[in-house]
Amino acid sequence: MRMLQDAGYPIEDAQQEIERIEARAFEAAARLADATGDNAAVRAYLGLPEADIDIPDVPLVERSDQAA
Repeated sequence: MRMLQDAGYPIEDAQQEIERIEARAFEAAARLADATGDNAAVRAYLGLPEADIDIPDVPLVERSDQAA
């Protein structure tokens, strides 16, 4: 933020400015998702790691009330 202030941008509240920048990034990410349907591209745009595509095993439980 200091670099932006030194460049002449009128930033008084650094935390508020960070929140505004992040909000713009998420709005752009939503537009990217709508336009491409590519979640990997959206995650890359936001600087997030690749999604874990491993689906954990879920134990199946037999129902005791099954009709005979």
